Amino acid sequence: PGSPIFTVLHLSDIHVDFPYTPESQGDCPQPLFCRCDQQIPCNILPTPNIRSDNISWLYQILADNWIKLGLPANTRQSI
Repeated sequence: PGSPIFTVLHLSDIHVDFPYTPESQGDCPQPLFCRCDQQIPCNILPTPNIRSDNISWLYQILADNWIKLGLPANTRQSI
């Protein structure tokens, strides 16, 4: 009560895709390159030595750094 209230709008990954083709494949399993006549570059997928099945270590590192920057420690479990 009595504290200032503000609204935050967080936008991420905003980009303009000039080569986008209307009616291109909508259900694409790849993050990029689902256009007609376009192959996936060889470096778009992670190398075999990077584990992608469990990235909990990443959330731990993010939580540690964000708490050092001032995020309340009790928010760790929601990261």
